[in-house]
Amino acid sequence: MKIDGKFNEKKIALAINKKLIKDIKSNISDSILKIIFPRIDSKEFFYATAIGDSKMKPDIKISYKNKVKYLSVKSGSGCSVHQESTNEFIDFLKNTTGISRDIEDCIKFYVWGDGTYDGSGISTNRMNANQLKCKFPEILDKIQNFFDNNKELLINRFIKIGKDNSYVPVDYIYYGGVERGSIKDIDECIKYLVNTKKNTLSIGGLTFQAWGRAIPTRRNPKPSKRNRGIIQVKWGCPSDFI
Repeated sequence: MKIDGKFNEKKIALAINKKLIKDIKSNISDSILKIIFPRIDSKEFFYATAIGDSKMKPDIKISYKNKVKYLSVKSGSGCSVHQESTNEFIDFLKNTTGISRDIEDCIKFYVWGDGTYDGSGISTNRMNANQLKCKFPEILDKIQNFFDNNKELLINRFIKIGKDNSYVPVDYIYYGGVERGSIKDIDECIKYLVNTKKNTLSIGGLTFQAWGRAIPTRRNPKPSKRNRGIIQVKWGCPSDFI
């Protein structure tokens, strides 16, 4: 189920906004509204807005009577659920986990992939994830052990809260589109991900990677450095649970 994300969010919001329950498509009413608002008055309107702010974890705000719920919308596989700069991520870990300098350096070394802790190495020294795993398994083991000890904290940040605590958290994750889909409470998703194990490097059921190391190749000797130094977290198959 591969759907353009922003377009999908707008379609879902439009399918709900300023409508009575009888006028809303059955999938949306049954798979979303009747679950997040258990008692529905047939004479009350629903209001929905596609948020469209990449800094926020919720994608859609749904209001009904005096209640408001926030949805994160996913589709397809290999869903990217979080990105941020390595420095932002490390600062968060310093403030919440008391991360050691050794683990901090291991994470930086892995993300930059050029043999340095700040991305200052020459471009021809940049390594992909498999090369790093083969050459520096002890570094990946240290990072994995740290992630295993802080899974719930990290998963909350990645799928529920986001980088800025001043924003509203996600209440539910909806997987699908207007015609079909299903929904899960965000805390059920967190519990599932905490208790799921992927291969190295993972945070429970989420995978951790560098978004782009800009490794030169013959076909692309000067790749864009736009995504260097940025971590990316993915949920491979949300449909396995949602």
